[in-house]
Amino acid sequence: MGNKKNSNFYSIIKMLLKISVAAAVIFWLYRRNSGGNWQQEIASFSLSLLIPIVFSAVLPQIAASLRWQALAVTIGIALSRLKAFSLTMQALFFSLIIPGGSIGGDIVKMAAVSGNIRKGSRTEGIFSIVMDRIVGMIALFALALILLLYRKDLFSKMQLPGSSGVIAGNIIWLIFCGVCAAGILAGIVIFLHRKISGNRLYRFADSKSGGLLTRLAAATETYSTHRRRIILWVLLSMIFIHLLPALTMLLLLKGIGTDAAISTVATAVVIGNIAGLIPFFPSGIGARDAVTIALLTAGGCLPEKAMTAQLLATFILIIFNMSGAFFFVFDRQNQEVINE
Repeated sequence: MGNKKNSNFYSIIKMLLKISVAAAVIFWLYRRNSGGNWQQEIASFSLSLLIPIVFSAVLPQIAASLRWQALAVTIGIALSRLKAFSLTMQALFFSLIIPGGSIGGDIVKMAAVSGNIRKGSRTEGIFSIVMDRIVGMIALFALALILLLYRKDLFSKMQLPGSSGVIAGNIIWLIFCGVCAAGILAGIVIFLHRKISGNRLYRFADSKSGGLLTRLAAATETYSTHRRRIILWVLLSMIFIHLLPALTMLLLLKGIGTDAAISTVATAVVIGNIAGLIPFFPSGIGARDAVTIALLTAGGCLPEKAMTAQLLATFILIIFNMSGAFFFVFDRQNQEVINE
C-alpha cells in the first residue's frame, strides 16, 4: 500500500515538473520574441478563418482514428469507426496528464482494448495500437526527412542564443536527420520481420508468456502480408495527419496579418512535432513551440508574429485535447470493441 502511495506521489511530482518546464519554456519564448502588441493581434484576428482552422485541426484526428480502425480490422479486431475516434480523442486528453509525452495516451487505448475483447485476442488488439503508432512514426519521419533535405537553409539561419547560427544550426539539422533516418530504418525492420524460429529459448519464453510470442509473431506476419495497405496508410498519414497541421499554421499566420512560404511553414510544423515527441514535455508543449518559432523566424517571419501564431496553435491543441475528456465521460459503449 505504501509503495503504491509513493508511486502515485512521484508520478504527481514528475507531472508537475513537466508542466513547470513547459511553462518556463513558453514564458522564455514570450520574453524573447514579444516585440509587438500580441494582445492586439489576437483581438483583431479574422474570425472568418475559424471554421477552416477548426476543420484543419479535426481532420488529422479523424484520419488517425480511421488508420487505427483499418489496422485493427486487418488482424480480426472489429473496431467501429466511432469507437476508434472516441478512443483516439480520449488518448489525446490523457496525453496531457500521463507521462510519455505525445504518445502517453496510447496507454488508455491499450487498456480499453485489452479490457473489452476476448482474453485470447488481447495481444492482437494491443498490437494494432503499436502498429498504428509505428505506421504514424514512419510517415512523420519520412515527411520530416524530405523537408529537412529540401529546406536545410532554414537551420543555417536559425538565431540561437550564445552560439554561431550556421554551426549550431547545421548540428541540429544533422541530429534531426539522424533521428528521422533511424526511425524509418527501425520501422522497415519491423515490417520485414518474419516469424521467429521455434528454438528452445523461443519455446520456453512462449510457454511462460501463455503463447504471447506466437500471437505477436503471427500478428506481425499478418501485417507483413498487407504491405500495400501499410504503404497506403503511410502516404495518407504524411498528407492528412502530419502535413495538414501546416495548413492550420498558415491560416493562423494569415489571421494575424502575415504570410510565409508553404515550405517554411511545413518544415517548421513537422520538425516541431518531431521535437514534441520528447517525453519531458506534456503533449510536447514547450519543445514543439521553441522549434517551430525558431524555424518560422529563420524563414522570414517576425519573431513576435511567429510566437503569436504558435501560441495560438498551442492553445487550440490544449482545448482540442481537453475535449477528449467529454468522450471519456460519456462513452460507455465498450462492447463495440470485439473480436471477430
